Amino acid sequence: MANVERWFADALRYMRTGDPDAAYRVGRKVIDAAPDHAGALGLCGAYLLAHGNTEGALSLLERAAAANPDAAGPQVDLARALKAAGRTEEALAAARRAIAATPDLAAAHKDLGDLLRDLGAFSESIDAYREAMRLAPDDPAPDLAIGSVLRELGDVAGAREHLQGMVLRHPDHPTARDNAAFIECYDPDRTPEALRVVHEAWGKAAAEQAGGRAAPTHRNDPDPDRPLKVGYLSPDFRRHPVGMFVASILGFHDPKAVVPYVYASVLKPDDITAAFRRVCPRWRDVVAVSDAEAAAQVRRDGIDILVDLAGLTADNRLRVLAYRAAPVQATYLGYPATTGLATVDWRLTDAVANPPGTESLFTEGLARVEGGFCCYMPRPDSPPVVPPPALTNGYVTFGSVTNTVKVNPRVVAVWAKVLQAVPGSRLLLVRGSFRSAELRERFHQAFAVHGIESQRVVLEGTATLDTPDALAAYNRMDVALDTFPYNGHTTTCEALWMGLPVIVLAGRSFIDRVGVSLLAMAGIDDMAAGTDDAYVALAARWASDPERLAEVRAAQRGKLERSRLLDAAACTRAVEAAYRGMWRAWCERRGGEGGPG
Repeated sequence: MANVERWFADALRYMRTGDPDAAYRVGRKVIDAAPDHAGALGLCGAYLLAHGNTEGALSLLERAAAANPDAAGPQVDLARALKAAGRTEEALAAARRAIAATPDLAAAHKDLGDLLRDLGAFSESIDAYREAMRLAPDDPAPDLAIGSVLRELGDVAGAREHLQGMVLRHPDHPTARDNAAFIECYDPDRTPEALRVVHEAWGKAAAEQAGGRAAPTHRNDPDPDRPLKVGYLSPDFRRHPVGMFVASILGFHDPKAVVPYVYASVLKPDDITAAFRRVCPRWRDVVAVSDAEAAAQVRRDGIDILVDLAGLTADNRLRVLAYRAAPVQATYLGYPATTGLATVDWRLTDAVANPPGTESLFTEGLARVEGGFCCYMPRPDSPPVVPPPALTNGYVTFGSVTNTVKVNPRVVAVWAKVLQAVPGSRLLLVRGSFRSAELRERFHQAFAVHGIESQRVVLEGTATLDTPDALAAYNRMDVALDTFPYNGHTTTCEALWMGLPVIVLAGRSFIDRVGVSLLAMAGIDDMAAGTDDAYVALAARWASDPERLAEVRAAQRGKLERSRLLDAAACTRAVEAAYRGMWRAWCERRGGEGGPG
């Protein structure tokens, strides 16, 4: 046994010195000599879990927990492996055993919160996270998780209050500031002017965190007509809506106009990431490098225009642009509001999403893409379109597949009026969050305030946005309803693709004009309203004519295939023209930095 303990001490030393591979090799040696050695079983199991071998990890961690049943550590590791294996209820039991063994173990309470959240027990998860915060006040993870759960519950006011407090508790944590600004996009009472103020404050803080350095000198050749090196920066080169939209651009660039580079910060690569890598030979993986190092890589590559695709959404790297990585910098696709960052020169948009007069709502100049700012790429495994269900149901089903936080009290009130205007109609909402009985109850109560019985609001948590199931859900709807002020984007495209009319409410700026922009690209002019009452009347008018619904349903996919919305080549040429305009503006100043002047 002396040799075994010496070997295990060596394994622990390898872990401390940053050599987990050596630690695993020595740990296996320990297990071979002492099959019930709890420490080695736990060490090797955790190693396998970190390397994606969930089955192998479970085999070792179950033995570790059995060898030391009264210790919290093995139960925590086992809970994480069980969660990774999708055995959530068993993971929950392991987490509770860990807490029973060591009640003041913050990590166990955090894991418990994660598991409860997965099960839809949102309030209980918040309680677990709060206990983790109490036990480990310097750990931002449970703090962030509470903000995320409140957002999933649709509690924008609660999420805002919590995230603003988190900024005070963790002033140097970038994600806290990002989320505190991003949550404002969901507030139905927040004006576009106020949204700019919030983001300008974020931009000032980001610039200070970047050191407030003077802009570096860029020696890019100021030839206005040469091919441009354009860098795309994003965490979403994966199975994600932004990844799908940008794929239609990257795949059609004219090498005589644009030489694309990809700066990928993908935390969990997938099959779509692999596909991107195959078609994007100038791939730079920046997930493990600092913002300053990523900016230095961009400068070494001689990028002319750096395009951020995430804004302040999850896992973003927007702060790379705070270092003025390229002479011209822009934001595109991934974020509905201004970035507020002074070093972001341009925002790619279009004349419908941002009509004249909206320039003052953004810190960036508006580069309007001719014909429309994006291109939709339908899933190749899209289910076929079917006749509207009203023909057989005998009643109309309105529906939406949208983020629950977008369904704010104003949306609920307007959707309730739609249901009241169409007797016997129902509303079908599909989102993974509705697996939660707690959330379903909150939604039913919100509609009940407006006199809508619970049986008329069907809430399903069975589909996710990254499977064909979400598209199949549209086959059980007759008319899709968009949210406001935060419009849908991917969901609107998907509903149109599945043959549904999509009723949208046009507002003042990009965040609440995406819907009308998508309709314009699709060549559709009879689905947009300008007021709440007009929205209700338009939805009721579509619902009143099942034969028209059937005609549109049968023809709309073909219409979209011929439209600008699905014309990747035309969209890419227009985006390239926008890039050329940005570049020429910079060349005219021959060393002035980037912006519209």
